Amino acid sequence: MTIGPRFADAHELPLEVVDRADAIATDSLPQLDAADQPHLVSGQYDGRLLELAEVLEEPTLGRTAADDVTLFCSVGLAGTEVVLGSRFLEAFA
Repeated sequence: MTIGPRFADAHELPLEVVDRADAIATDSLPQLDAADQPHLVSGQYDGRLLELAEVLEEPTLGRTAADDVTLFCSVGLAGTEVVLGSRFLEAFA
């Protein structure tokens, strides 16, 4: 999950982490596209961007192997963390 600023020219997450991701999920592609600055995962990463809702329905979406990495890049929609936390607890508790 990304934290702090998430823009191409201001971010806390190292670009190497984004480069390593096989799939990048976000809670809202339209909101990501509407940002007033280029987002950290925009541009060269567009081919790996997926809607979080689709990934929750099909966890292997965008992945081809068990060790593939999916990065979640929140754009700040309310309630997203609650849904993700619930799914995480269901899977691992």
